[in-house]
Amino acid sequence: MNQNLDFFRCLICQSNSVNISNHFLICASCGQTYPVINDIPILVLDWEKKRIEIEKLTKTQPGWFIEEQLSETTSPWKHHLTKRMLYVEDSLKKYLINKKSGKAENILDLGCGDGTQLFNLQIYSKVIYGSDYNFERLVRAKNLVKNHNSF
Repeated sequence: MNQNLDFFRCLICQSNSVNISNHFLICASCGQTYPVINDIPILVLDWEKKRIEIEKLTKTQPGWFIEEQLSETTSPWKHHLTKRMLYVEDSLKKYLINKKSGKAENILDLGCGDGTQLFNLQIYSKVIYGSDYNFERLVRAKNLVKNHNSF
Protein backbone atom coordinates (compact mmCIF):
# COMPACT_ATOMS: atom_id res chain seq x y z
CA MET A 1 0.00 0.00 0.00
CA ASN A 2 1.59 3.31 -1.13
CA GLN A 3 0.76 6.20 1.20
CA ASN A 4 1.83 9.74 2.02
CA LEU A 5 2.44 10.22 5.73
CA ASP A 6 2.72 13.84 6.86
CA PHE A 7 5.70 13.22 9.12
CA PHE A 8 7.66 10.96 6.80
CA ARG A 9 10.64 12.11 4.77
CA CYS A 10 13.04 9.42 3.66
CA LEU A 11 16.52 10.05 5.06
CA ILE A 12 18.05 8.96 1.75
CA CYS A 13 15.92 10.61 -0.95
CA GLN A 14 13.55 12.94 1.00
CA SER A 15 10.46 11.34 -0.56
CA ASN A 16 7.27 11.35 1.50
CA SER A 17 5.78 8.35 -0.27
CA VAL A 18 5.92 5.18 1.78
CA ASN A 19 4.74 1.60 1.56
CA ILE A 20 3.60 0.05 4.81
CA SER A 21 4.47 -3.62 5.12
CA ASN A 22 4.26 -5.71 8.30
CA HIS A 23 6.42 -3.83 10.78
CA PHE A 24 8.24 -1.54 8.35
CA LEU A 25 7.87 1.70 6.47
CA ILE A 26 9.46 1.31 3.06
CA CYS A 27 10.30 4.36 0.96
CA ALA A 28 8.40 3.97 -2.30
CA SER A 29 11.10 5.92 -4.16
CA CYS A 30 14.40 4.35 -3.05
CA GLY A 31 13.40 1.26 -1.02
CA GLN A 32 15.03 2.31 2.27
CA THR A 33 13.30 0.47 5.14
CA TYR A 34 12.48 1.83 8.60
CA PRO A 35 11.26 -0.44 11.40
CA VAL A 36 8.01 0.30 13.23
CA ILE A 37 8.03 -0.82 16.87
CA ASN A 38 4.98 -0.33 19.13
CA ASP A 39 3.43 1.78 16.34
CA ILE A 40 6.43 4.14 16.48
CA PRO A 41 8.40 4.55 13.22
CA ILE A 42 12.14 4.43 13.84
CA LEU A 43 13.45 7.00 11.37
CA VAL A 44 17.18 6.28 11.49
CA LEU A 45 19.36 4.81 8.77
CA ASP A 46 20.68 1.86 10.79
CA TRP A 47 18.35 1.10 13.70
CA GLU A 48 20.19 -2.06 14.73
CA LYS A 49 23.46 -0.14 15.10
CA LYS A 50 21.74 2.62 17.10
CA ARG A 51 19.92 0.08 19.25
CA ILE A 52 23.24 -1.57 20.16
CA GLU A 53 24.82 1.83 20.98
CA ILE A 54 21.90 2.75 23.24
CA GLU A 55 22.05 -0.68 24.88
CA LYS A 56 25.74 -0.09 25.72
CA LEU A 57 24.98 3.39 27.09
CA THR A 58 22.12 1.97 29.15
CA LYS A 59 24.64 -0.22 30.96
CA THR A 60 26.86 2.76 31.85
CA GLN A 61 24.01 5.11 32.81
CA PRO A 62 20.94 2.93 33.38
CA GLY A 63 18.86 5.59 35.10
CA TRP A 64 19.27 8.08 32.29
CA PHE A 65 17.86 5.74 29.67
CA ILE A 66 15.27 3.75 31.59
CA GLU A 67 13.88 5.73 34.52
CA GLU A 68 10.95 8.05 33.98
CA GLN A 69 11.83 11.71 33.84
CA LEU A 70 10.75 13.76 36.82
CA SER A 71 7.72 15.96 36.25
CA GLU A 72 8.09 19.69 35.91
CA THR A 73 6.83 20.16 39.47
CA THR A 74 9.24 17.70 41.12
CA SER A 75 12.34 18.08 38.97
CA PRO A 76 15.40 19.79 40.46
CA TRP A 77 15.37 21.81 37.21
CA LYS A 78 11.71 22.83 37.60
CA HIS A 79 12.46 26.57 37.31
CA HIS A 80 14.46 26.03 34.13
CA LEU A 81 11.77 23.76 32.66
CA THR A 82 9.02 26.24 33.52
CA LYS A 83 10.94 29.16 31.99
CA ARG A 84 11.61 27.14 28.84
CA MET A 85 7.95 26.14 28.47
CA LEU A 86 6.78 29.73 29.00
CA TYR A 87 9.22 30.89 26.33
CA VAL A 88 8.02 28.24 23.85
CA GLU A 89 4.35 28.99 24.57
CA ASP A 90 4.94 32.74 24.15
CA SER A 91 6.73 32.12 20.84
CA LEU A 92 3.91 29.89 19.60
CA LYS A 93 1.25 32.43 20.59
CA LYS A 94 3.11 35.19 18.71
CA TYR A 95 3.53 32.92 15.69
CA LEU A 96 -0.17 32.03 15.64
CA ILE A 97 -1.23 35.69 16.01
CA ASN A 98 1.11 36.64 13.16
CA LYS A 99 -0.34 33.85 10.99
CA LYS A 100 -3.90 34.74 12.09
CA SER A 101 -4.44 31.13 13.01
CA GLY A 102 -5.89 29.43 16.08
CA LYS A 103 -3.62 26.41 15.78
CA ALA A 104 -0.50 25.42 13.89
CA GLU A 105 -0.90 22.61 11.38
CA ASN A 106 1.98 20.60 12.93
CA ILE A 107 4.40 20.88 15.81
CA LEU A 108 7.48 18.71 16.22
CA ASP A 109 8.99 18.41 19.68
CA LEU A 110 12.60 17.36 19.13
CA GLY A 111 13.96 15.62 22.19
CA CYS A 112 10.48 15.10 23.63
CA GLY A 113 11.67 12.68 26.31
CA ASP A 114 8.73 11.28 28.28
CA GLY A 115 6.36 13.71 26.56
CA THR A 116 5.56 16.26 29.27
CA GLN A 117 6.13 19.25 26.98
CA LEU A 118 4.58 17.35 24.08
CA PHE A 119 1.44 16.98 26.16
CA ASN A 120 1.45 20.71 27.01
CA LEU A 121 2.06 21.79 23.39
CA GLN A 122 -0.85 19.87 21.87
CA ILE A 123 -3.28 22.75 22.51
CA TYR A 124 -1.32 24.84 19.98
CA SER A 125 -1.43 22.41 17.07
CA LYS A 126 -3.79 20.26 15.05
CA VAL A 127 -1.18 17.48 14.93
CA ILE A 128 1.83 17.09 17.20
CA TYR A 129 4.85 14.84 16.75
CA GLY A 130 7.57 13.84 19.18
CA SER A 131 11.08 12.68 18.44
CA ASP A 132 13.72 11.35 20.80
CA TYR A 133 16.75 9.07 20.55
CA ASN A 134 15.53 7.14 23.59
CA PHE A 135 12.92 4.61 22.50
CA GLU A 136 11.75 3.92 26.08
CA ARG A 137 10.92 7.60 26.48
CA LEU A 138 9.15 7.72 23.11
CA VAL A 139 6.87 4.91 24.24
CA ARG A 140 6.09 6.79 27.47
CA ALA A 141 5.47 10.02 25.52
CA LYS A 142 3.13 8.25 23.13
CA ASN A 143 1.20 6.72 26.02
CA LEU A 144 1.01 10.01 27.95
CA VAL A 145 -0.45 11.88 25.01
CA LYS A 146 -2.72 9.00 23.98
CA ASN A 147 -4.01 8.45 27.52
CA HIS A 148 -5.11 12.08 27.76
CA ASN A 149 -7.21 11.97 24.58
CA SER A 150 -4.95 14.45 22.86
CA PHE A 151 -6.09 13.98 19.29
